[in-house]
Order: sequence, then structure tokens, then C-alpha cells
Amino acid sequence: MNKLKVRAILLGLLLVFGMANPTFATIAAPRALVVEKGDVTTSLNVFWVNPDDVNLDHINVYLSVLPLENFGKVAEVDGDNALSNQIGRCTITDLNTSVSYYYVYLTAVDKTGNESIATITLKRRLGTSEDITSTLPVSSVSINNITSNSLQLNWTNPSDTDFYRVAIYRSKVSPVEINATNRIGYKVGLSSMGDNFVDNNLDPSTLYYYKLVAEDVKSNQSDAVTISETTLAQPVAPPVVPPVTPPAGTPRIVPSPPTTVPNNIPSARLFDYRASFVDQNGTVENGSDGILTHVVEAARGTDVDMWIKFKNTSWKQWWFVNPLDADSIHQIRLGLTKDASSPFVQNDWISTNRITKIASNILPGEVATLNFKIHIPETFVPGAYKLSVGLIAEWIKWMYDDVHWEIRIS
Repeated sequence: MNKLKVRAILLGLLLVFGMANPTFATIAAPRALVVEKGDVTTSLNVFWVNPDDVNLDHINVYLSVLPLENFGKVAEVDGDNALSNQIGRCTITDLNTSVSYYYVYLTAVDKTGNESIATITLKRRLGTSEDITSTLPVSSVSINNITSNSLQLNWTNPSDTDFYRVAIYRSKVSPVEINATNRIGYKVGLSSMGDNFVDNNLDPSTLYYYKLVAEDVKSNQSDAVTISETTLAQPVAPPVVPPVTPPAGTPRIVPSPPTTVPNNIPSARLFDYRASFVDQNGTVENGSDGILTHVVEAARGTDVDMWIKFKNTSWKQWWFVNPLDADSIHQIRLGLTKDASSPFVQNDWISTNRITKIASNILPGEVATLNFKIHIPETFVPGAYKLSVGLIAEWIKWMYDDVHWEIRIS
């Protein structure tokens, strides 16, 4: 046992230094306090469980010889006895055999000097019997969340005030031997509280037996509680079906626009969908109608790379994917103006009147680039053709309409 020897403290010093009350903070107090006779007649052994707090610095031990008054700090316990969620120990020595009782409580202190509230105060005289009483067993034991390789044990911790932890033992044979080989873990917990332990890396379709043994701060053990369960069978992986690859040159069938309007379209006035045009590909020239336009040169039987940029000038982000939006309402897409048809439909288009959509969520003020392809059929007569597109919040409103290209086909 790792003990801290505390030098004799005069009652007068207790009265002088024990009057100031500590400033309490949010760090939890120690728990499971036990005070009993020491190894010599003039000492007391103190046991406790440290709070579950990585900022714990040390434990203060307070002592009084008067009933619940004039406590003085007799020890600061640190090091291995002040580890988070572990048992701490200390020995108060050189006590006076002429004093009838001693009153002991503890506090925890964090690394910034904040002190917890006090534990319960225990009244003990020299020679108090050692605690060798078994703690109560766990209760309400059950198993759930069973898979082919794991399960979860559930229980309620005993109500003993000096409860520390539960040891878990596992075996494929019954009864489960309580030994280091079968022990799979400990679970430190709080008295009377529900707790659980997930056991992983199990074999499928296998019966496992478990024993749960509660332990107190003095390592006194409870009666074991036994429970068993069979893991599920190994799931059968579905057969791997290779994708069907269409013959080379087979065009994808571009779907038609939906014919049924969703019944959950909110009013457009509830949303702020606005955009401004930024740029598009092509060379700015006079079009065949004498008006400046963006011109793209193309040959029959080819796919042509195209792009266009819009800025989000609304107060809302543009959604690329909204997991709550089964009907793609609010999705920002590039569509053919006024839902018209076009001879330039390419295999990657969303539908015959929706070309593409934004590739990521676009925050207010950001610019979205929409890349797409158009297909120039072999059957086209050489000449100039118009492609008109617009930006739409699907099912809500057109945000920007009538951006044009003149496609010159040779």
C-alpha cells in the first residue's frame, strides 16, 4: 500500500489554519470515502475514489478533533494517489490516543487551484475496525445490441457508498472461472447508477457466459451475477453482381422531366433565391442576328465542353444535397429556358430539360461554376443554333433566365 505519512499536527495549529473555508469550484468531489484503523494504534488509513477529471491536481485531507468544526488541512495527496477515476490512499499518523473521535473529509483540487465541495464527513476513532464487508452485487443485468461479433452488457451498480467498479469475466464454458484469463475488463462507475460494457471481437453463433463482480474501494468483492447470450450468425454477403456495361457507343437514355408535381412545395415568398450572372465560355462576337453573344464553334458528331458562372446574391446558401429533401426541392440547377427542349441533349444531362446542378453548397457571396457538355448530332445541317439556359431553384422559382450561346456548327 502506498501511504503518505502525515506529521503530528497540534490542535492549536488546527484552530489557527482550519478556520478559512475553501473556494469551491466545478471539479467533482472524491467519492467512496472509507476511514479505518491504521497499521499502528496512532494512525488512520483513508481510502477514496478520485473524481473522473483529467484536470485533477491533488486531494486535500481535512481533520478535526471537535464535532464538525475547526477542520484543518492535514495532507495534500498527489502523484499515483491522485489519478483520475482511480483509488487514492493516505495514512494520517501520530494521532492522539486521548482524543475520543476524529472527523475526516476530503476535497479535490484542479490544476488551476479550484477546490471541489467536500465529501461526506466520517466520524472515526483510533482502532476502528478494517472494512472487510462484501459489497452488494450488481442488479438488473441484461444483454442487448447483439450482433455476430459483439454484444452489450447492462446492469445497475450496487447502492454501497464505497462502491468502486465492476469486474467483467467471460468464458465459452460454464461456470465462468474468476481469474485473470477470463477477466475482459473493469468498469468504474457511480453507486446505484446504470452502466454498460460493450464486448467486441466475439465469434459468430457462439454461446458466451459472463460473470459480473462488484468491488468496493477496499477491493471487497460481491457475489457474482451470471448471464449468457449467443451471438448472431455471420451475415451472408450478397453476391457481387458485375455491372452491366452497354456496348461501346450505346447512348444513355436521358430521362424525361417529372410529370407529377410534388405536393410539398412551399411558397416561393418564404425563401430568398437570387443570383447574378458572372461569366460563360465562348467568344463574344456579333451573332447571326447582329446582337453580341457568346459564340462556340463545334463539329457534327462531337461533345462540346461548356461552363457558366453565377454568384449567390441571396441571404441563404444554395444546397447541393439536402438530406431532408426527397423531391429535390430547393436544388439549384441549370435548365433550358422556360423548360424548352433542345437538340443538344447529352448523355450526362439530368433530364431532357435540366442540364446539370451545382457541385457543392454555395454560401452567400460565393460563385458557382456549372460545367456541362452538349452533343452535336451527326444529322445537323451546318449553321448557327441558339442554346438558352437559366438558373432555377427546382420547383420554387427561376433565379436567372435567358443566358444565350450561339453554337456554330461546321
